[in-house]
Amino acid sequence: MTEVRDSSANYMADTELQLTPDGWTHVQLYELVTFVIGGDWGKRPETDDDEYVDVYCIRGTELRNWKTERARTAAHRKIKKRSLEKRQLAEGDLILEVSGGGPEQPVGRVERIDRSVLSQNSEYPKVCTNFFRKLEVTEHVSSEYLAKYLKYFYQTPEINRLQGGSNNLRNLKYPKYEKLRVLLPPLNEQHQIVEKIDELFAELDQGEAALEHTLTLLERYRQSLLKAAVTGELTADWRKQNAANTETGQQLLDRILQTRREHWESEQMAKFEAKGKIPRTDSWKKKYKEPAAPDTTNLPELPAGWAWASVDQVSDVIGGLTKNSKRNELPLRRPMLRVANVYQNQLELDDVHETGLTETELQRVRLEYKDILVVEGNGSKEQIGRMAIWHNEIDNAVHQNHLIKVRFFEKDLSEWAMCWFQSMHGRQNIEQVASSTSGLYTLSLSKVRSLAVPIPPLCEAHQAAELIDTAFTESAQLETHCHTELTRSKALRQSILKDAFAGKLVPQDPNDEPASELLARIKAERKDAQSAGKRKKKRG
Repeated sequence: MTEVRDSSANYMADTELQLTPDGWTHVQLYELVTFVIGGDWGKRPETDDDEYVDVYCIRGTELRNWKTERARTAAHRKIKKRSLEKRQLAEGDLILEVSGGGPEQPVGRVERIDRSVLSQNSEYPKVCTNFFRKLEVTEHVSSEYLAKYLKYFYQTPEINRLQGGSNNLRNLKYPKYEKLRVLLPPLNEQHQIVEKIDELFAELDQGEAALEHTLTLLERYRQSLLKAAVTGELTADWRKQNAANTETGQQLLDRILQTRREHWESEQMAKFEAKGKIPRTDSWKKKYKEPAAPDTTNLPELPAGWAWASVDQVSDVIGGLTKNSKRNELPLRRPMLRVANVYQNQLELDDVHETGLTETELQRVRLEYKDILVVEGNGSKEQIGRMAIWHNEIDNAVHQNHLIKVRFFEKDLSEWAMCWFQSMHGRQNIEQVASSTSGLYTLSLSKVRSLAVPIPPLCEAHQAAELIDTAFTESAQLETHCHTELTRSKALRQSILKDAFAGKLVPQDPNDEPASELLARIKAERKDAQSAGKRKKKRG
């Protein structure tokens, strides 16, 4: 590492930490690090070369579950033997992410290598990928303390000052990062601080684990309710009492199909009238194409009185507006919903753009009460086909072409259809229809039309949707509480760290060696090591 540095640089975790407790001192990060080197991704493990050796390589993905996984999923690779000599990770080393990140995740995450990490596939050495740097910490400082300090810094806004590259692939400005000012207490106090932080964090871990478990149970509860609803179990008692006096699902489907045909005929007659060509016979009605019934393979058996239908049989499926640079010149303006506005069973309308369109387009893409908006494509299998119901939240709104609109002929089926498509069976049907031989998941108008939906008696659909809505509203309140407490716990962790590095977490011992003397010894040893290195180089 070069020793030419701008000593005036002043990167701090928090300006409130500028006050130095008794016995503490400020030191720049590079003064506590004895060796820095980038990682090595190497080659595939099948590489047959005597110059290469098997290793397990820690990547950015391992940091997601570091607390529980401890790099268990590290990748099996091969790197050159001479590369391993410098890059092999040892207990106490820090790995610093210098490339990666994303729009919502700055680069610069830090983890400490301990015995539990090295014990994973213990017969093989560990290295980090070239998206990291390995930092060896001087033996005169607790690497656990330094790791916690750097983790605290990562959670502050200051980390954003050290970001380079694009928003999707960030790079850490390491020459500036290593000038970060670290608050250094006496060595004994460092150990006490680490012990106290671990003690308090262990208590928070227990609380967060309970909250996460509650969130898991809530999701299972919702899925259990949805399954009971769409298989008829939830309304079994209602069906016993009302089935004899209620229109069946098949009768409802037949009525909708008749409405669908009448709707088509009305549209065709309007076209004839617009052209002034009124047909003398009804032969044109033979051109009507009955919608195809759904493929019910792998779908559950329905209760008596229910029927299967395709989305095409019971609704209009309509595409939206395509992008066009000339739209800005059109005088007719409307708010337009985009993919970014539609989440699963939820609309986010804080950022709705406006677009220009023609009167003819408006007739097709305007939104009506209880339309369902379906996201046609997503890189994630779990996100494909997410949908939400439109309740006229914004006047005169339209939708873009990446949102497919489903308008049921019987509008009161919208809530029921949402129950179905959120259930396990409904999701499986969406993913099955959306999949392709290339492995990509997309929905088209024809694919949405082919989706299956169970049709119960309309009153039963109302009953089930109402029960689901009530239960989901109650569970959402508990879910919100859990997320609030998790956010509070995260903030409390940062507050604990802040107190720790302000000297407020453990008492100072006046008998401890001051950190200034510790730092002086570190600098002296560093100077001796540099001089020895220069003499060795000169003799060579």
